[in-house]
Amino acid sequence: MITNCIYIFTFLFHISSALKLFQPREIIHLLENSCLLAVLVDSDDVFLSEDTGQLLRSLSEVSFQSEPYVQFGYINLKSFRWQNNQTLQTIKREHPSVNDIVLFPKSKVDRTCLLPAKPLMPKVNVYKGSRSINVLVDFINNYCDTYQTAKGSVSYEGLHRKEILKNLFSVSSISDVTSNYVFQEEIVDGSCDKNTNKKENIICEDNHEHPKSFQKNIDQKQHEIPKCERIKVPSKDVFFHDYLKLSRPVIIEGAMESWPAMTKWSNKFLREEYGDNKAHIKLTPRGEFEGVESSELWDNYKTFKIPEAVHKQLEFSDLVVVRPATLSMKFSELVDLIENVSDGVVKNVSAYLEYSSIPNHLPELENDIREMPFIVDVLNRQHLNIWFSDGNTLGKLHFDPFDNFLCQISGQKQVLLFEPHDNTRLYEAHIPEP
Repeated sequence: MITNCIYIFTFLFHISSALKLFQPREIIHLLENSCLLAVLVDSDDVFLSEDTGQLLRSLSEVSFQSEPYVQFGYINLKSFRWQNNQTLQTIKREHPSVNDIVLFPKSKVDRTCLLPAKPLMPKVNVYKGSRSINVLVDFINNYCDTYQTAKGSVSYEGLHRKEILKNLFSVSSISDVTSNYVFQEEIVDGSCDKNTNKKENIICEDNHEHPKSFQKNIDQKQHEIPKCERIKVPSKDVFFHDYLKLSRPVIIEGAMESWPAMTKWSNKFLREEYGDNKAHIKLTPRGEFEGVESSELWDNYKTFKIPEAVHKQLEFSDLVVVRPATLSMKFSELVDLIENVSDGVVKNVSAYLEYSSIPNHLPELENDIREMPFIVDVLNRQHLNIWFSDGNTLGKLHFDPFDNFLCQISGQKQVLLFEPHDNTRLYEAHIPEP
């Protein structure tokens, strides 16, 4: 007699037939340009469940097929060891286990210190979400800076990003100047300059000269420098679509008319209200605050030795960064010094209070500043700093990590902006300090 039988088939996916086994050394090399999503297994030749296998195949062959900087594979957790014999480490100090899905983000070069140190092995994010392809695609996009959908197309955010990059502001759209050009702004009291590009220096196309000769060249070609656009206070939509989204620099006139600071802040007011506060200032003989010069000008040039491990990483080892002298004094003494320098009573010196946090050092002054209506719910403030000087200061070429509003309470300031899209032509490198 034949009885009814119920058979349960478990479909297994042979992982080695579709995905690559990654060894530690390969991962180090891969992460220089890409990120890696991998499943953890306990053998070099294993089988995965059909669901997991199909999920990884869909990710690699469909969702991220057109994205070369995301790789997929598997790792033998049991035998995995880095070159220093470390095991696999997770970012949140979790304990990875077999069948976990992990993601290695692309490596970021840390050049904050050029001295050799014990190498840090890459750490992984352990994926804890559901094994839904849509959720997993979002996870990969988040850590790999990609913009894919589960179906392999570019996401809405990705399309928006492409549109922004395609329409980024360039000086070529307003000027026929083709070389050695910069964007000039002159900010006077009562004006706010919005530099909508995260790198403050906006425009420079073709220059390989030494910084000193470059400055001379700029002086000779002032008549060719395009002027920054000036507008009245814009609406929120105009500001966002015409300037912020396009990284277009602009001078906004009248943006500070409602600020009490415009009529309240003066040398007399600052001296009386904050005279006893401590101020940490910078001093230079000619108003140059931080610069680059030949190391041969320094007395210890022949005796000072840069460690070879550091020297080989320096692009300009013959130059040094010169920092200004520093001094702590009462705020009232700073105001007196600035007035004496401005009036010519004190010569051959320039004083500068820079990057001083208003919330930390002069919190009451924050009440004299108003948030401009066109940035409400558009931008989040990260810093609020005050600069105060005798008017004889020069800030050298540099990059800022944030979008900036430069708000001129009094006096005037000339700003030269370089286009950042080809910043390899600028002097951006480690230079030793004296």
